Amino acid sequence: MSYAEVASKGPKQSPEEAAAPQPPQVEPTVASSTASLIDVDTPSVHTVPSDFASQEIKTETQAARVDREEREKEEAEAAARARAEADLAKKKAKVPQGRGVAGEALWAGQRGRGRRR
Repeated sequence: MSYAEVASKGPKQSPEEAAAPQPPQVEPTVASSTASLIDVDTPSVHTVPSDFASQEIKTETQAARVDREEREKEEAEAAARARAEADLAKKKAKVPQGRGVAGEALWAGQRGRGRRR
């Protein structure tokens, strides 16, 4: 037996019971305060000037941020130098002295072919 069959055999609801409840009504006498909201059209709203980063430091938080950024920049530069030195050392280690075994064999093979002709 399905749910629909069971529900159809049960007691019937009145139209008031079957209807969804009415949403609460807004009381027009209660005014919400907008005094704390900022009006963006007034000249009291300020934008950040383009030279913001070059302005003098006024707080400890700003000083700590500048110090941290300088430290991070120095660490990044040191890491980049170390990577460049490591890459250069790898390249120097890979460069064979002279022609190497393969180069010698190729050169000898070419030299030998010339004689056979």
